[in-house]
Amino acid sequence: MGKKYESSWTPYLIIGFTTILVFVIIGFLAFKNSNPSLSPSLKTNREIALTCTTDMATEFHIHSILKIVINGENQAIPANIGVSPNCMMSLHTHDDNGTIHVESPEKRDFT
Repeated sequence: MGKKYESSWTPYLIIGFTTILVFVIIGFLAFKNSNPSLSPSLKTNREIALTCTTDMATEFHIHSILKIVINGENQAIPANIGVSPNCMMSLHTHDDNGTIHVESPEKRDFT
C-alpha cells in the first residue's frame, strides 16, 4: 500500500515543484530587468561616452592609442578632451600623446 500512496502523489508533487520553479524564474527575470546594475543600459554608445563618470561607476577601463596622420604628418590629439572642472566624461584625454582613456559604467565597443 505504501507504494500506491506514494505514486498517487507523485504527479501533484511534480506539478507543484514545476509551478514554483516557473514563478521563481519569472520573479528573477522581472527583478533583473528592473535593476539597472544587472541589465544593460538602454543608452546609446554616444550617450555613455558623453556621461560624466566617477571612479566608483567605472566598470570598464581601458586605454586606447589614437593616431591621426594627414598627408604623412602626425596630428596632435589635444589634452583634456572630455575633461572640465566638474566633469570627466567616460571617454577623455589627459595629455596630447594620443591616449584615449575609456572609463565607462558599462563595457561597450566605442568607435
